[in-house]
Amino acid sequence: MPRPTWHMSKTVQTLLGPVFVAGKTKECVNPACKYYGEHYYANSVLSISLPYSTYGLDVLALIGWQHEKEHKQLVEIKRELNQRKVMVNERNVGKLYRQFLALLGGVSEPAQKKLLETVEKHGGVIFGLDGLEPEGSGSLLYVLYEVLSGTPVGALQAEAVSAEELAKWLEGYQQYPALATLSDGEDTLIAAMKKAWPNAPHQRCQEHFLGNLAEEVLDDDTQLRQGMRQSLGGLPKVKKNEPPISPVGVEKEPPQPRDAELVKMEMQLRAAIRDSVNLASRKAFFWGGLKGYQQLEGIAEGLHQIAGTPAENEFMQRLILQVDRTITQNQTLAAELEETHGWLLKVATCLRYPPSSYSEAEWQKLNSQQVADDMEDLLKQLRRESANKSLLSKFSHALSKRWRDYGPELLHCYDISGLPPDNLQLEGFFNQLRCHQRRVSGRKSTKALRNFGQFQALFMADSQTDLFEQIRHVPMERYQECRQRLIDSEAPRRFIHQFHRNPPKTIHRLLDRYVERQRELERIPQPPNPLPSLCTT
Repeated sequence: MPRPTWHMSKTVQTLLGPVFVAGKTKECVNPACKYYGEHYYANSVLSISLPYSTYGLDVLALIGWQHEKEHKQLVEIKRELNQRKVMVNERNVGKLYRQFLALLGGVSEPAQKKLLETVEKHGGVIFGLDGLEPEGSGSLLYVLYEVLSGTPVGALQAEAVSAEELAKWLEGYQQYPALATLSDGEDTLIAAMKKAWPNAPHQRCQEHFLGNLAEEVLDDDTQLRQGMRQSLGGLPKVKKNEPPISPVGVEKEPPQPRDAELVKMEMQLRAAIRDSVNLASRKAFFWGGLKGYQQLEGIAEGLHQIAGTPAENEFMQRLILQVDRTITQNQTLAAELEETHGWLLKVATCLRYPPSSYSEAEWQKLNSQQVADDMEDLLKQLRRESANKSLLSKFSHALSKRWRDYGPELLHCYDISGLPPDNLQLEGFFNQLRCHQRRVSGRKSTKALRNFGQFQALFMADSQTDLFEQIRHVPMERYQECRQRLIDSEAPRRFIHQFHRNPPKTIHRLLDRYVERQRELERIPQPPNPLPSLCTT
């Protein structure tokens, strides 16, 4: 019998101290076996430490837990590991964190368990898909989300991805019966989900639908805000000292400070006026220009009430003059916007959006046909009201076109239990990722999500022990696949970093590789071109 050989031996640093790990290979010596001569490795050692690594998986679990759950920076994690007698520097902590992310990307059991539980409870799942674009240019982070259980089940980092590529990625989840799918109005997302689950109704996000309607008139709202700012002009400054009044020939007294409380209130009033002409819009319902105009009307009403009182001083008189002028000069556009905004609210009411404004009993009585009939009646009324009104006519045209193109896709939520009318649950999940990244880095930017987000989105452990059990059962092939994905996602950033450090050397290396690759392709024999067919039809 051949002597067993050691294929691996090393000392591994773990949280419990150093451990010597070794693995033997064995060879099949049975000539009658079809695997005769094959070598078999002791893969159980991989549950202790990754190949070519001298740190245990429990160390990786601690790094991942503290970074993802406790939001600690790498230097803080390094100090804690050193206190636990694990010798490591900050640079290696970063490398180990990347190994942890690759393992996390290979964890599938928790998500599969959630999906199976949801199928058993509801008879199927509801998948939501959306893409997050961090600051700057580059790839997008796509997340597949199970709505009923609130579980992120898959993530993909890709640049300029097509519907076919997304659909191919979604093939890994087609085994679960889909009650419905959910997304915003992005054509690529919708096409991919319809291709992956052709028999599942697709729900478009009503929040994005209303936001797109508002976008038709937001340029006019911006025009109103700019017009108010121009009409208002510069506001008078608040005087903190009272100028002295002295008889002629008498030495002037130094100025006396005004009452601090009066000064404070005048500054607050001035800030309120300035705020009214600088409000930004937020789709769908908060229109900054219109909201600011309405605030100015409230301010004007209050200012006119002090006429004939001691408060009507020179400062207040000038404010009244400027505010009145601003309201008068922008009154026509503001009235049109207010009417259009009212119709947007009517559309939302027709859709019963947001659903939190209605009781469970009211919502249960609804069905898609009833909402569709209500919307058709609203459209007829809007067409009559919008005649000879340019702004309202523009809004009416936009609503009619969108309702004609995909109105039925907005209504599945009234017939399918548990299907929400919007994808704000997934938007909230993206916000959690952003907040996590900002807490860890201490910076506003979330560019790091381009590199790590596809794995960070899959973090589902309840404890560090649970996390350790998850990553130690990841197949090595899956780990290597995720590790390569991580390397590919970081490649653009690494190239730019190298380019900034040494531009000539980096470009020369790139071009040398380019020429080398061309020569490799020239040596590869190309298949002959097929002869043209002589058949004609």
